[in-house]
Amino acid sequence: MKKIGLVIATTLLTIATANGLTAAEDCNSKTPTFGNNLGKVSFMTPQIWAVGKQTWSDVVIAENCQKTTFNGIHEDGSFNADCRMNEGYGDLFSWCAIARFQNQLCPAPWRVPTVQDFIDLDIAMGGDGTNRNSPELATLIQNTYLNPNVWGGTRLGGYCRPDGTLDHRGNGSLYWSKSEENATHAYYLSFSGIGRARPKLGFNKTVGFALRCVR
Repeated sequence: MKKIGLVIATTLLTIATANGLTAAEDCNSKTPTFGNNLGKVSFMTPQIWAVGKQTWSDVVIAENCQKTTFNGIHEDGSFNADCRMNEGYGDLFSWCAIARFQNQLCPAPWRVPTVQDFIDLDIAMGGDGTNRNSPELATLIQNTYLNPNVWGGTRLGGYCRPDGTLDHRGNGSLYWSKSEENATHAYYLSFSGIGRARPKLGFNKTVGFALRCVR
């Protein structure tokens, strides 16, 4: 029998940031306007969820995510959405922002998940750890990923496109791992209520996805 449970933490996690972090190659030069200050970082709610052998946090939010709209491109004329405020759904981070600030976004004993963590999560949820897309999955996803007592009743917050626009809000959730597919792409988890469960997709590192921590 798979272990799926709900644990309520007593306090909201809040941390301060520090400068001088080591990041993945070229991430500093690709994220010039984000600087070295995330401000206060916390989880959207203090709840944590035990799924299989893992414990997951709620989505991460950062005080200095100041972009409240998602239309258009950044002031310097290029896409540089290191973090976008996605009110009520968890902030959307570029992969480089997560690589630069992983110890602040997911402080010990938490950590940024790997693609294997997503595969293991999907299996614990009743999947097979592969990328799947079929209407028959809708009931399974509704009872697992979208169930508040199983994995937090995940908010379908969508993602931020390279041109700065928001897509799939209300019908899909996407979460970064720290595992790189190649120099330009990293692995992420994607699912939706219409029957899509993909724990090991690769996507361009410049887009904005949500983040949940694991331990």
